[in-house]
Amino acid sequence: MDKPRTLTRKFFWQFICFKTTPASLFPQLTITLFVCAVFVAQANPLPLIELDPFYIASEKLVVTLTPESAVVAGTFTFKSKASATNPPDFPNYIWLPVWLPEPAQADTVTKRFWDTFGTNLFNRITAARHETIDLIIGLKATLGAKPIETVDFLGLYHDINLDRLLNRKFIPWDKERKGTLQLLRNHLDPEFCCLVFPIVSDLGLTQKSLPLAVQYHQPLVVSGKERKFYYVPMFKDLPEDISTLDTNIYRISLTVATNCQAQVTVNGNHYDLRPGQSLTISPKHLSAIRATVTADSLPVKP
Repeated sequence: MDKPRTLTRKFFWQFICFKTTPASLFPQLTITLFVCAVFVAQANPLPLIELDPFYIASEKLVVTLTPESAVVAGTFTFKSKASATNPPDFPNYIWLPVWLPEPAQADTVTKRFWDTFGTNLFNRITAARHETIDLIIGLKATLGAKPIETVDFLGLYHDINLDRLLNRKFIPWDKERKGTLQLLRNHLDPEFCCLVFPIVSDLGLTQKSLPLAVQYHQPLVVSGKERKFYYVPMFKDLPEDISTLDTNIYRISLTVATNCQAQVTVNGNHYDLRPGQSLTISPKHLSAIRATVTADSLPVKP
């Protein structure tokens, strides 16, 4: 194995063992991981390691649209293009993006997030901040039967000077990462930012075919009496012979709560969903899913 791959794997092993690291060194180590791999985030849970690419082999995502937020529950499995080169307990890194309203489009509850965290690129979820993140996002992740705790997240906001960060010479940006940054920037909605939560495990994600289950709340953008939902499926490193059109393997189901209705736009089609109705779609790479939720109970806000 060549020296760069060996050194990178050594670093990943050190990170996965963060619980044995002195507390004073942990934030620095976490930020180092973020900086080394920062702009490869996508809308689906993203396999992070580029040395041994792995991809989403199946996706079952259920989005329940309510007047207050979208309740998201998903199960994903992954496969590796080079799993034979990895030991069975080789650490895997997945980033889970959650689309959050920008401060000007946030409701009263979501504004608490901005008051707590601000618009920082790197954020640690301290004990004092846990209540806020649990209230607004409520992220729960399980890999196989093991709960995974998220202790940090990366915030991608419209007002962050990402070009300046890319030009820092001490960060080993490569052509692929710069291209991925441009991809993400081109698909950011003006009203939404993106929070990226790292999920780290040494359970042999691809070797053991363990499912990743996630649950979280995604706040909606406030616009008058309307509430807006946004999601962009992205399938990095998906083999050319695999299609996401088979809903037995890849599917996203949108369900409208009984106290609201929604207009959904996806893959160039428009759907009107009445209270309690559902819609199942095939996710397509870079094809955004948008929904506008309305309800008589929603207050009008400027």
